[in-house]
Amino acid sequence: MPEEAVKTGKKPAPPSFLERYVLGNLMHYCNGSNEKPDKPLLVTISVSHFCERARWALDLSPLWDDYMEDSHAPGMHMPQTNRLTDFQNTSTPMMKLPGTNQLIEGSDEILKYLAETYPECGFLYPHGHEIEILEWEHLFADTIGVLDRKWAYTHLLCMADEDDQKRLTEMNGPFMAQSGGTLERVLFGMAWPVIGKQIKRQFKLSKEKEAELVQQLDEIMDKVNRALADGREYLVGDRFTAADLTFASLAYPFLAPPEMGDVSPCPTIGGKRYLEDLLQGPLKLYMERVEGWQATPAGKLALRVYRNHRFSVKGDVRAGEMVRLSRNSEW
Repeated sequence: MPEEAVKTGKKPAPPSFLERYVLGNLMHYCNGSNEKPDKPLLVTISVSHFCERARWALDLSPLWDDYMEDSHAPGMHMPQTNRLTDFQNTSTPMMKLPGTNQLIEGSDEILKYLAETYPECGFLYPHGHEIEILEWEHLFADTIGVLDRKWAYTHLLCMADEDDQKRLTEMNGPFMAQSGGTLERVLFGMAWPVIGKQIKRQFKLSKEKEAELVQQLDEIMDKVNRALADGREYLVGDRFTAADLTFASLAYPFLAPPEMGDVSPCPTIGGKRYLEDLLQGPLKLYMERVEGWQATPAGKLALRVYRNHRFSVKGDVRAGEMVRLSRNSEW
């Protein structure tokens, strides 16, 4: 399953020296550098559910208080990923190991690396349950990981009328770029209207397709509901594993766990709710969908594992603004 990537099906032409120079400096000035030679570096799109999956696993690992996160708005991560991969890959999450040029690309590989490297991460894939856990992970990545992104962007970009859509666009551009440096926030705020149109074209989003996306998400939630019907507390075995972590993290955009802060199209910034009137109008359906999914057995499982196994594990009280997830990012 592809992660947060830009894929064209064609291998890009090698960049010129000038292009490398310009992009390298753009990365530096947009977001500064969180990279330190003796610490793992995690490159993310702050709001990405695949990046949240990797971030969650790292926060439960021995690296939890050591890794550095370089977090970006959608698309603004590319100078950094291009620099690290010599223009071979723009996917996130991506982790660079300290003291080496080794890169671990994708949340699947990051979880695998943690489980194989640190005995403390054995809970991710306990012996005897590996195959079942991987089956759940692949299912969620191939379905929820794709569908809820389309569903969220549909409500963000397609459901309001022209005037309300303009207000949403003006607010959500700067909101989604809060994880970047000053210049990145400015650039993304200016570029977001264009990026939003590109997203609509890329994913072929429309107001009319919202119900179809909901139906497809319902089918996966029903599959999880059936698995939980025997009274089990977790998807595999009797304890929290990578199956639960993957389900909850990839589903966070449409289940809105409180621990993730505000995942509404009408964000809360600095304690103030913006565009709240839209939640009683064109975005009322958005809130109704979220509340409906939260009330299902599958939704309750995801909310419970966020409550019991996310920030509270380390006594961490960082939950708040959606994009302020990593203790290590520069804000």
